Amino acid sequence: MKTALWIFNIFLAIGLTKTANILILLPLPLYSHTNTFLPVFKELAAGGHNITMVSPYPQKQTIPNWTDITIDISIFEQFMDETIKGFTNLNVYVFYFAFWKFCSNAMKLAYQDKSLQKLIHSEELNYDLVILEPYFAQESLIAFGHKLNVPVIGLHPLSLSPWAAYLTGNEFSLTLSPNYRSGYTSNMTLAQRFDNTLINLIEFFTAYFLYLPMQENLMEDYMVYPGSKSRPPILAMLRNISLTLMDYHHSVGYVHPLQPNTIPVGGLSLKHATELPKDLKDIIEESNSTVIYLSFGSHVRDVSAKVLKALLEAFEELDHRVLMKWENENIPNKPKNVEIRKWFPQPSVLAHPSVQLFISHGGLHGTTEASFFGVPILGIPFFSDQEFNLKFVEQAGTGLTLLQKEVCKESLLKAIHELLNNPCYREAALKRSRIVNDRPHSALESAVYWIEYVLRHNGAIHLRPASLDLSIYQFLLLDIILLFLFLVVIVGLFIILSIKFLLLLMKVKKNRSNKKLV
Repeated sequence: MKTALWIFNIFLAIGLTKTANILILLPLPLYSHTNTFLPVFKELAAGGHNITMVSPYPQKQTIPNWTDITIDISIFEQFMDETIKGFTNLNVYVFYFAFWKFCSNAMKLAYQDKSLQKLIHSEELNYDLVILEPYFAQESLIAFGHKLNVPVIGLHPLSLSPWAAYLTGNEFSLTLSPNYRSGYTSNMTLAQRFDNTLINLIEFFTAYFLYLPMQENLMEDYMVYPGSKSRPPILAMLRNISLTLMDYHHSVGYVHPLQPNTIPVGGLSLKHATELPKDLKDIIEESNSTVIYLSFGSHVRDVSAKVLKALLEAFEELDHRVLMKWENENIPNKPKNVEIRKWFPQPSVLAHPSVQLFISHGGLHGTTEASFFGVPILGIPFFSDQEFNLKFVEQAGTGLTLLQKEVCKESLLKAIHELLNNPCYREAALKRSRIVNDRPHSALESAVYWIEYVLRHNGAIHLRPASLDLSIYQFLLLDIILLFLFLVVIVGLFIILSIKFLLLLMKVKKNRSNKKLV
């Protein structure tokens, strides 16, 4: 009965949603971010909406109701490679200073693209909705919502951080919510909570006082169009976003209280799981043994010679087939049991029952996919949120982590044998898989529903929490703290003056008593 009612409501909602022209702005070369939400965009196009996507990744095949505006990816190549290498071993206390600078410089490059500039200056645009990633380097593009006078939907590639929480009106505990750069779990010692609070405060204040002015300047310099002079400040527009789709889910991460305008849709990349190509399927099934899959994602293209040497030496001693995603397919001294390719259909590989271990950098999508299919993880984090994600994996009992400095042939073999031979990891992974799979609706269904919800309700302003109207000092409770301190001072002064007054009375009384005795 409930299923029938849900289906009826879906068809009713579809009937009420008019075909819309949707502009998607993802101009930066962040492939994993774009690729994750691609199933949502394609589903919207299949539903009759007209999609225009601005990105460096045009579709290889023609899609009905789809237009690509292609950003020249070559303008980013050297910049991205050099920056990511610099992030690998960056101290957590200076990370955000470097990261905010990277974000601003990346967008400055994107604005050099002629296609994007043409779009900015065009006066013949007709769109009903803008979708962009306004919490990760692309904040200045929020001006498109003002230019077109349409609602904006934000995409967020991570779990909530203090800065994203502030922009979306969500609650965030500076002490109890682990910062994705801290490497802590939700169970912290006093020292860790102190350190975590410090990192969260560094993120928030550098974002507010350093990064936001950078993005405001970019907006003023490049987002120039008729009417732009009357545009609200960037912060006001960022805090007026209709809805945020968060690439995160509590089944594979820590729990956060979320406002109605923030929808978790983690697991969208699972849509990419399809039948394995025959040649790859044959390699996996002809091995007649457990298969290990290694991938360090789309941005880690190179590792130290020490780590690579340790990996190859460890694999050579295994009786298992190893599938290794690597940019260089002709690695010297490659063991016979290792199959190297530049690309593997990762969700499809992890879905195969013979794949019993995933050696990963700890990216959010990889850990989500492994959790979905019940595959234990051996994590080797490099930067960003990877150690944070792997700490949750360890806490859930579904894997182990080796820091780069700990990687050697012996440590790898010990960890691999532990994960393959100790049944508790496989059991925990299968338990986690049941949790991840137990959702009322798929991530894709939820994402499409809420996008169309915003269209049906003209921006869905009723989802906007009152916390978005708070100023920074109210958000940080500075007014409450000052009032509390004021009351403490007043009460303290009252107590001190009362004591002095009582002492004075006692002294006067004593003097009178002495005079009577004389």
